[in-house]
Amino acid sequence: MKKLVAPALGLAVLALLAAGCGKTAPNQPQESTSTPTAQDVAMVNDAVAANTPYVEENEYQSNDPSPLDVGTAGFDATHPVFWWRTIRSVTRNFETQFSAPDSNGRPTLATVIVHRRMLGSFNVLLGDSTAFPDSLVRKPLDDHWQRRLLFHRVRVDTSSRNSIWRLAGTSGVEVTSANATVQIQSVRVQAAALDTTITHPLEMYRLRRVLFIPVSTPVTVTVTTNSPDDIVLLYRWQHRFRFRNNGDNTYTYQWTTSRDAGLRHFGVNALTHGTIFDPSARYDSNTWLFPFVVNPMDAPLDR
Repeated sequence: MKKLVAPALGLAVLALLAAGCGKTAPNQPQESTSTPTAQDVAMVNDAVAANTPYVEENEYQSNDPSPLDVGTAGFDATHPVFWWRTIRSVTRNFETQFSAPDSNGRPTLATVIVHRRMLGSFNVLLGDSTAFPDSLVRKPLDDHWQRRLLFHRVRVDTSSRNSIWRLAGTSGVEVTSANATVQIQSVRVQAAALDTTITHPLEMYRLRRVLFIPVSTPVTVTVTTNSPDDIVLLYRWQHRFRFRNNGDNTYTYQWTTSRDAGLRHFGVNALTHGTIFDPSARYDSNTWLFPFVVNPMDAPLDR
């Protein structure tokens, strides 16, 4: 039997089960350290469905073409101009593990691992110039998307029979292509007094420890990968922005938070150089996605 461990406090995440094919309902628990009732299982499933802003992200599957700002110097007539993903099928499944039984043997914690497999193509438009594109390369895409969620059973009165399941923590998201060689090793976020480095996107964090950044504040993101020639991109506002290559396996980009407070998220995507620049190279990608709160007071929201 596996015992659930709730890791260190830190960040948090957002948004759930966006439209797409292959949707499934959360599975019955496959491994447990305690015995859930049928009501526990149903209530955890309902809690997953009720927490749309904290379960799913909506940045990764955008199929809008992104320009590649590499200029033309040093490239031949088939230099890349635009790229985008086309997701043709999405299969979702859930693993639920119950643990931390109370004195009656009922679990008080449930970890839900959300998996998505996305199939489609990674597309690179080649051309003599941005005005006269003349070639489209389609590379097979097979991505695995994963996130972890922690739910806590709490009593609503003095009776142990009257309880509800609440979302207590969530991880970031990691998306990895099949047989990927590219690896994001860390993501450093600097904004105002904040300076934190993330080394594991699937680490669990309590919701009240989400990343808080003031409104209208510059944010500097530094990504470290396992190669000095990767293409690294920031995902924000349904757009893609290329990081500056520092030449030492690190990549930097700066952006500014909006003037509107609320829950947001961003992602970083590392692609091998050949994914973009070599038509014969396979698609090779690793993406981390994270939540943050734009907060006018730069203080944790009361949750």
